[in-house]
Amino acid sequence: MTNNKNESKATGGGPNKMHAFSPCEEAVVNLLCLDKAINHNGTAFGLPMTSSPQHTPDIMEIEIDNVENTPQPGTSKQCSTPRSIPKKRKVIDTSELLSQQTEYLKQLTANSEQCVKYARRQYYLKEEKFRLKKEYLLREEKRKERELEYRLATLEYKKRKLDLLKASNKKEYDSE
Repeated sequence: MTNNKNESKATGGGPNKMHAFSPCEEAVVNLLCLDKAINHNGTAFGLPMTSSPQHTPDIMEIEIDNVENTPQPGTSKQCSTPRSIPKKRKVIDTSELLSQQTEYLKQLTANSEQCVKYARRQYYLKEEKFRLKKEYLLREEKRKERELEYRLATLEYKKRKLDLLKASNKKEYDSE
């Protein structure tokens, strides 16, 4: 309905985008007075506009006008909110409700304690995992360091061996 209202205010240009309602939808719109809610007359908020701005009605006049303008049941098809008859409230035993609420709060506390317990356990497990991973990385670093030292020692040994071979080959070459 708001789309149709906006389309009716459009200046033209472009295809017509108004929505056509089925008879059932129109019946619902008329029953709920949606047309009056969307296409209302007068101001959107506040008191209705009066023809003479000098005269401001007091509250009693407005209430009397509203009572006089209120349609009687069965006399008009205008949309109005039916006056509801106030119902007597039941007297509820609050002690039972309070004891039930107390029981729910105890259950909530127990569940919260379990959540805290599991959260602590999870924290300790993550802390243990981090500690073990740190130890593993330190062992791996030491192992790699020893491996590099071994390779350096092996390279130094091969270098001395190569120097000795060069020296012995040079002596043999010089002696010939």
